Amino acid sequence: GAIFGLMGALVVAGRRLRYDVTQVLVLLGINVVIGFLAPGIDWRAHLGGLVTGALVAAILVHAPRKSRTFIQVAGLGGVLLILVAVAMLRTSQIQELLAPLGVITT
Repeated sequence: GAIFGLMGALVVAGRRLRYDVTQVLVLLGINVVIGFLAPGIDWRAHLGGLVTGALVAAILVHAPRKSRTFIQVAGLGGVLLILVAVAMLRTSQIQELLAPLGVITT
């Protein structure tokens, strides 16, 4: 997911700077196909990384100059809160699945 996050950020920042991001999009497309076809690769982690990286880059590069610091801090804080909430939700789901097996106790 981390590499996809970097690619998502590169696409957003590159487009903002008017760079040609075609090669990154091609590489991203190839890796998406591999992620769906290869067994044992979790496409959800890649998708989450891609969306998070693109969102963070968008917050950083598209914040209006007048209130840039506030927008960036608030936006990144919001992303952090969402990531913590998703991690907590997923952890509780995993605990519920494993508790009947005696692997962990809640």
